[in-house]
Amino acid sequence: MRRTRRRSGSAATSSASTSGGRRWATARGAPNPPGCPKCANRIPLSKTNNFLVWCEKNGELGKKLSREYVDKDKPPTAVTKGSDYKAKWKCLKCKHVWRAKVNHRTNSVKPKGCPQCANNAPASKTNNFLAWCEKNGELGKKLSREYVDKDKPATAVTKASNYKAKWKCGTCSCEWRATVKDRTRSVKPTGCPGCYGLRPGKRQRVD
Repeated sequence: MRRTRRRSGSAATSSASTSGGRRWATARGAPNPPGCPKCANRIPLSKTNNFLVWCEKNGELGKKLSREYVDKDKPPTAVTKGSDYKAKWKCLKCKHVWRAKVNHRTNSVKPKGCPQCANNAPASKTNNFLAWCEKNGELGKKLSREYVDKDKPATAVTKASNYKAKWKCGTCSCEWRATVKDRTRSVKPTGCPGCYGLRPGKRQRVD
């Protein structure tokens, strides 16, 4: 990359260029001068540089993302593939709707997909409820002891499973059913209904 300097009034600027000949201006003396805006995905939005055009040039991935982009506030021609805009997406597979930055979905290294499909990945030796419990300290130990379902062992479901498993409270011995994901979620996980003050006879059926 080549740099040349010029002065305009009291402001000094540097002109930089890549080996490919693209030129842009930067402030002289900047502690961390930016690189080529084209390479950094910061080239201004245009008819030839927008998310829809990018999708059309990127095969099956582009087709998939263009179909999943369902944002009504900004059409795909109003953002670039390197945009930080949190657009609305709808999964083609499970119909889940969520928001994610455009550049997170177009990232060439680790692009982000549907969070719902990611959580419902099939159980495996490394991705199952028991493995999750073993990695999650005291909470994991507590849940693995309370999981008493005989129909599906702890290795046959994932921590985000919708399966209504049978649980037995380690404190009051109450038995009830609850989805695995409701017990493992990070925000307001569910606990024993008996310990939460449900009256005798009003506890959830376990069969």
